[in-house]
Amino acid sequence: MYDGPAFIRELSIDNFRCFSAETINLAVPNGSLGSGLTLFVGNNGTGKTSALEALDYLFGGRYKAENKLSIKDFNDFVKPISIAGKTDRFSIKSELEYYKGKYFNCVGLKFSAEPRDRKQPGKLLSSTISAKSHFSLDENAYYNESDGQPHLQTRTGDTKNVDPRELTLDTGKVGPNGVNVFYFDKNRARHLVSGTYRTTFDAICDDLNWRYQKKLREEEASADYASKVTKEVFVWALDTAQKGTGAKLSEQFSDFFDNAHFKNLRLELLSLLEPFSSAFLAVRAEDQIQQVTTRSLGSGVELVLALLLQRLLSDTAKGDKILLIDEPEMHLHPTAQKKLADLLLEEAKTSQIVVSSHSPYLLQRLVKFGTTNVFSSTATGGIEVEQQAGGGLFPWSPSFGEVNFKAFAMPTVDFHNELYGYLQDKHNLLKCEDVDRFLSGKGIPSDHIWVRAGKSQTVSECTYVRHCIHHPENTSNPTYNEAKLDVSTKKLISAL
Repeated sequence: MYDGPAFIRELSIDNFRCFSAETINLAVPNGSLGSGLTLFVGNNGTGKTSALEALDYLFGGRYKAENKLSIKDFNDFVKPISIAGKTDRFSIKSELEYYKGKYFNCVGLKFSAEPRDRKQPGKLLSSTISAKSHFSLDENAYYNESDGQPHLQTRTGDTKNVDPRELTLDTGKVGPNGVNVFYFDKNRARHLVSGTYRTTFDAICDDLNWRYQKKLREEEASADYASKVTKEVFVWALDTAQKGTGAKLSEQFSDFFDNAHFKNLRLELLSLLEPFSSAFLAVRAEDQIQQVTTRSLGSGVELVLALLLQRLLSDTAKGDKILLIDEPEMHLHPTAQKKLADLLLEEAKTSQIVVSSHSPYLLQRLVKFGTTNVFSSTATGGIEVEQQAGGGLFPWSPSFGEVNFKAFAMPTVDFHNELYGYLQDKHNLLKCEDVDRFLSGKGIPSDHIWVRAGKSQTVSECTYVRHCIHHPENTSNPTYNEAKLDVSTKKLISAL
């Protein structure tokens, strides 16, 4: 058997939002710092969030998709959406009685969705979208014995193809302990409260409730234990708030239905079986009653708190972990962003983490690790995703200027200065004339006129821009614009 894990190595997105057809490579953790980190960078409107949501749909299953997808999510509404993820080989145990003890091998996950042609039978209101999520079988597509040999049918001696019912996606079946996927979208606040939206905090509270109930079962808890849970503060709070209202209500309720059992009706502050269902996070001093909720602390802390929460719980739980995070830098001070980067790198030793970011503070720390994908718009309105090669231009890479240019196609004066200065140091070019001769040998001509103290000299475009930057007091020459800075920057990069 193959234990997995089911980390996605290659993501294919067809007909979803801005993507007509695109393939994106993702990093997979191998135990080293930042090994499982994938960065999505690029300008707004280039599909970074859509790629994160595609991953979320891939693991989220059919029901989540049918409740969230709309016709606007189709790039071409007459074609189906298709999202596929290739993984290392992993095994799924059969849950059918006839094939008990057998297993089949998978090499990925698939999600598809299309507009529904007809109403769902037996339902008053049907989703407008029909979705499917399933495992992708390996090339054999048959059941195997526990020793790895193909399962052969008794009568014919043939292999038995996997029953389609077993291919329906269930992340709990993946590997020995399942896979846990957390998607942190831009709405941070809802991930730390409980509500109608299924949040990260809801999942955490469910886990805490399960642990609490397990403890109750182990200790064979009685009514005395339940009373102990409420403690004096609940009794006092109820007495203060109700002033006998609860007792009167239960009497009237019992009399109305002529049912003595209804006299047990009471206003409860928490569920004794699920005490964490109404939980919330707050800052409160030990001897104070005032509680400051995380929402009041500012949205910048919410993602960090949610990450730390799931990290603490995951440390004691089993199963592989995948984190999808959209713009983790939102409302975070640069110092906090750098600390967050270190936290993500540590987590990415064993977890697959996919991050979309615009922050040079985060990117400067993170681009050295894992995989970086740059998203951009094409001239025809499509989306292109290019995987950046590892390494940088300088021994000190990456610099802020380098990050901004590579990730956001934004040329800066600082980056131009770095490139020009590094070219001089690397090739021992002491004077600007030496630089121009070197550039000429690289096919970059000296085709600009620079005037100084009434004298003219022919220089390269790179040197012209360099002089404009370093000598703003010289007004004898037209200054550069951003387009010229961009062209000169690209020429210097090519010369390196």
